[in-house]
Amino acid sequence: IIGWMDVLLALATLIRPVELFSAWMAAWAFSTALVRPFSAGAARAFAPMSDNALWGFVERAANWACPLALLCLQKADGYEAADITGLGSYLAPLDALNTDKDLATLFKYICIMVCVVWAP
Repeated sequence: IIGWMDVLLALATLIRPVELFSAWMAAWAFSTALVRPFSAGAARAFAPMSDNALWGFVERAANWACPLALLCLQKADGYEAADITGLGSYLAPLDALNTDKDLATLFKYICIMVCVVWAP
């Protein structure tokens, strides 16, 4: 289910970017990338010349940095998504999910989402 959700969010973002989708994709990718070093244990996570789990996090940085960069662009003054596919009008109701919150508030929401997802 998670993989299909990732694909559906990516396709929706290609057609009509929505801020909350970008925030969720950044939070989910960051939290799953961060699991690698923590699940490996401290000895393996911080041994730079061995099978280092910390490099797994670095290697997956693009998975969360790209949606985060898109979110920053979406919150920039004057941002307006171009409809390059002609299908954007079908997803126009999703514009209601766009928020007037500033970027700092969205980052707080992202932190909360990461904590909620991985809370025991």
